[in-house]
Amino acid sequence: MERNNNAGNGRNRRHFEVRIVNERIRKLLDAGHENTTAYDDTWANPRYVEIYAASMTEAKERLDADYPAEAGFRIIAIIELRVRESR
Repeated sequence: MERNNNAGNGRNRRHFEVRIVNERIRKLLDAGHENTTAYDDTWANPRYVEIYAASMTEAKERLDADYPAEAGFRIIAIIELRVRESR
């Protein structure tokens, strides 16, 4: 699982897990073509990425910047992970 936590894990940060894939690469490989994108072939399969952000909106904005739809990326799912409180 990749981590995208450049915003840090501060007190006001929430922890999200994102499932993301590059559909452009998937289509190229499925058609038997060479991957000519700047991204590795492994992006043809869904990956999990963790991100810390103040809100779901911020998380999506940061994901869009790092994994642009214009480059073929698609978010499959995004969930907020709950931090277990220590007793």
